[in-house]
Amino acid sequence: MPRPPKFESHKLEAYDIYRRLKAEVDSPSAVNVKEELEELHPGGTASYRTVANWVREWNNQDGWQSLLDSPFQWHLLDSYGLSWDAGHLLNEMSYSRERLIQESSLSKALNVPAGWMASGLGGLTVRLAIWCWRVHLAAPAIGSDIGDFRDLWDLAQKFAYRELVHDILGYPVEFHDLEAVLIYKPWLDFGKAEKRHEAYHRALGNGDVPRLQSNFEILMGQRTSRENPVDTRPGESFLRFVHREHPGLSMGSGIHASRAHPELLASQQETQAIIEYRRWILEEAPPEFPKESVLKFLEETLQESLKEEVTDGEAKNES
Repeated sequence: MPRPPKFESHKLEAYDIYRRLKAEVDSPSAVNVKEELEELHPGGTASYRTVANWVREWNNQDGWQSLLDSPFQWHLLDSYGLSWDAGHLLNEMSYSRERLIQESSLSKALNVPAGWMASGLGGLTVRLAIWCWRVHLAAPAIGSDIGDFRDLWDLAQKFAYRELVHDILGYPVEFHDLEAVLIYKPWLDFGKAEKRHEAYHRALGNGDVPRLQSNFEILMGQRTSRENPVDTRPGESFLRFVHREHPGLSMGSGIHASRAHPELLASQQETQAIIEYRRWILEEAPPEFPKESVLKFLEETLQESLKEEVTDGEAKNES
């Protein structure tokens, strides 16, 4: 099987730059895309010739493909094939964007750049708006009875990201794991009756549904399957794998979501991820890791996170 281009994974970032520039000018130049890509990757990135080929490819996209990754505009709902009933929800999603990106307890706790926590390609695009509406129809409780718009955004973005990986990189992608989460809705009774949550994990254990993969795993999994298989070990957690293979990597950058329960909503995962990170520090962190200072900070953040959940729940009950 032919080896993929060295900087193939940078193509998604280049496309993000391109679509942002396209919102300002009709035909973004390869020079501008290349300059911004070099700022992201000072250690090296794709050549100008490669970037120019990418830009030429995107300039020749058909109308619908080009529209998909343009900024969402309410007055064009008909053009997107969306019902006008979707307008209120999608406008609220746009309004909530800053909170989705900035007000993440885990982002603050681990000192992770806010953009990482957004897990997306910036503002609300047509592609993401379509998936937000689809997920809302499949799981209408998200954002009303449980969680908030951040959770709807996060789940919709997972679908949108895979579609984008297919459209831009040409990778084959599957949605079975995401659709299983929409079917079981394990977040509805997590920490309570647990019927749905336990049913999901039984199905997972029986092999009836596939394990939910993160965006990072989708991209890296495709790359490693084309090059060398990932050297995971039986029963090894992803966090331990990252630490074993990349000991110099900031641990915070790898655990913005709960590894034990990736099927939960983003707001639920934040608390779980802090708990898991605390467990890693206590049981697995290397001797040089600054345990005391980080543990103290995590404890304070965890208490604040739980307080926010209680406050949100009380507000919903009062309304």
